[in-house]
Amino acid sequence: MTTDEPTTIDETPTTVTSAPTTPVEPPAARGASRNRWIAAIAVSAVVIAAAIGATLLLTGEAPDADVLAWTPAESVMYAEARLDLPGDQRQQLGTFLSAFPGFDDQAILDQKLAEVMDRVVRGATEGAWDYQNDIDPWFDGQVSVSVGPLPTDPDDARTGRLLVLVGVDDAAAARAWVDEVLASEGAPRSTTTHGSVEVTVIETGSERAPDAAYATFGPVLALGDLASVTASIDTGGNGGLASADTFTAASRSLPGDRLAYYWMDLAAVTSWSTAMQGQLGPDVPAPMPPLPAFFDDMTPAWVAGALRAEGDALVFEARSPHVAAIAGDPANRASTLAALVPANTLLLAASHDVSGNVDRLLTLLRSDPNIASSVTEVENALGILGGVDGLAGWIGDLGIVVVPEGSGVAGGVVIDPTDRAAAERLLTTLRSFVTLAGGSAGISIRDETHGSAAITILTIEDASQLLELARAMGSTDVPSAATPPITVELAWSVTDDVVVLGSSPSFVRTVLDVPGAESLAENDRFEALVGRAGREHSGLFWVDVAAARGLAEGILPAEDRADYDREIRPYVEALDAALGTHVMGSDVDASSIYVTVSE
Repeated sequence: MTTDEPTTIDETPTTVTSAPTTPVEPPAARGASRNRWIAAIAVSAVVIAAAIGATLLLTGEAPDADVLAWTPAESVMYAEARLDLPGDQRQQLGTFLSAFPGFDDQAILDQKLAEVMDRVVRGATEGAWDYQNDIDPWFDGQVSVSVGPLPTDPDDARTGRLLVLVGVDDAAAARAWVDEVLASEGAPRSTTTHGSVEVTVIETGSERAPDAAYATFGPVLALGDLASVTASIDTGGNGGLASADTFTAASRSLPGDRLAYYWMDLAAVTSWSTAMQGQLGPDVPAPMPPLPAFFDDMTPAWVAGALRAEGDALVFEARSPHVAAIAGDPANRASTLAALVPANTLLLAASHDVSGNVDRLLTLLRSDPNIASSVTEVENALGILGGVDGLAGWIGDLGIVVVPEGSGVAGGVVIDPTDRAAAERLLTTLRSFVTLAGGSAGISIRDETHGSAAITILTIEDASQLLELARAMGSTDVPSAATPPITVELAWSVTDDVVVLGSSPSFVRTVLDVPGAESLAENDRFEALVGRAGREHSGLFWVDVAAARGLAEGILPAEDRADYDREIRPYVEALDAALGTHVMGSDVDASSIYVTVSE
């Protein structure tokens, strides 16, 4: 195309209006590659993305514009940043940020953020653009990215669809700015119309990329491939993705006042992946690995998530339809493991009903004729350990645990057993194997008593010998360089209340001592967070961020301490803890993650 006359793509009337501006002619020099527009679009995207960070808190009023209203209905992925901070999000986010340097005085908060944003934009554009003068006057605080429909031809990347919508207060100024950015990069452009909207097209001249386009209409600036921009125009700001049943169900399952939101049509993505796999030849890599037949039975139809501020915490919440085939019937309850690990636990990642989860997964695996025979072979091989039931049938709640130990950490697995005798049988069998084969490898086993419990300690006198054994068995990934002798001690213990397998005997002793000491369940910070995230759940994780930071600082090299104290510590020492839970529902499952700051 040329810029002499607009070319009409679609003469269908539309009620959408735009505020067209005269395109800025690109520089006369045309010798540059036609693909320079990619760099130009990238500059625009970087600057707009950078605006996300610094526009936060600059306004507390939700704008009338809604980028979602202009998102095409056929989109399968959608992400949105609500930088206009709807509802109570300005106040809540301000409270959270007040824990960090420079944000304690709310009276000058806007000024500080604007100054930071100016530095970000100038740095990203090598001084060519300024946020307050070039972007802020027309940007209203909403940004969205959508993808779809997905390509139908695996050999034609030009059918890919991507759309960025930026909310604008001044459409003419927004378009003029993009015109100027592209002109400065020498991007070849032409104009066309779609209905009554002027669209600027950047022809890539590439067989691997679609033509790009941008336009302003209604309250948005649209950037993306030409097909996506025209599809956005066709919505007329009504009847797009926002009216789709699955999107509506997902959106309503999450709080309305939020900083960001995402949604994915997993059913559509899964079906697309399967279809693409069928169209590709045996020597052509698939866009995604082929999925087993049972995958459809364990994949929710959609997934959605939102980020919001809640006083002293940033909260991420995710929702997805409940899939009974893999998760079973909802059976949320308080974790038993918090009462079995010490109060100073650095990390706990726990899951309920592990044996039930294993049974459901095996049922799905056996249902796939392509892998059923392999599953049977694995189950038969496990017969020496009592089969799958002997290996996992006695496991109730299971957690990965890390605790402080001296100047470092120790960790292991802590289990709430449903059958102590079954646990003892498994560990006794494993002990027998080690005893028979371990002597020649420098492995020994001994027992010790700790209170009323017995602890088994496995000692590997020189762990480097295990590398030699691996090399002898044909492993090519094991380094052949000589390694110094390393002594490793592993330990385990079984009681009526707990099964613990640890990286050291001291870790096992620490867990066994919990009934007579304070547990994590009695840690006020843990209890407060689990109460907010969901006291009754199917799984949780906990990270004591403040304590972990203290340990890391203790081993920091002296020569790095000054830089750390000046550049990093002021911004991380405010972080206190993180906790997340997964709560199953009869229709929708909910996950919540809280990241808190110290008061």
